[in-house]
Amino acid sequence: MPRILKRARGKNFSEAEERILFQLVENHKDIVLNKKSDAATWKLKAETWAKICEEFCTQSGVVRSWEALRDKYTNTKRKERRCNGDMTLASSVSSPSEEANDANENLDFNPSMTDFKGKKQKSGADTFSQDKCGLQEGRNKLWEEKIKMQRDYYRDENARLAEKHRIDMEKQAVELHGLRLKNQLLELQIEERKKRG
Repeated sequence: MPRILKRARGKNFSEAEERILFQLVENHKDIVLNKKSDAATWKLKAETWAKICEEFCTQSGVVRSWEALRDKYTNTKRKERRCNGDMTLASSVSSPSEEANDANENLDFNPSMTDFKGKKQKSGADTFSQDKCGLQEGRNKLWEEKIKMQRDYYRDENARLAEKHRIDMEKQAVELHGLRLKNQLLELQIEERKKRG
């Protein structure tokens, strides 16, 4: 029986490579994330992944197959969706690229980030894929805080409108009372004139 050889394991993706990959996929997301599954679409997707592969090799200096890039992207998205729950693919595609844009500023060498042996230490701003579940948790907390603030604003707005309505009603009651008094005064004047005349 022929022995099946395992595929050689590729080198792990660095954080910079992940950023580059997500940025390239973001640039070609209209084709890569297309839901159609006909032959023409598959061919176009394969060509696009090959183009992404060329751009990736040019930008990163690391040679990887387009299949490896596609697998890395789909596996990362799968992990992200598992952490994020029901987050849609479109919104999850934009968040890594936004993080990549923010993180591109942190690519310069920072001597404070190396220990005395010269090894690079990890920091929160330096890690691209670290604790995505925690990131989503933070987003959820911000979202809940935003909703609470909106609820408080509208509750206060309702209280302000109720107070304004109460004041308007009091003004109308005072005006109505003043008109009734004027009406009584006119009636008294008419009766007095009738008595004189």
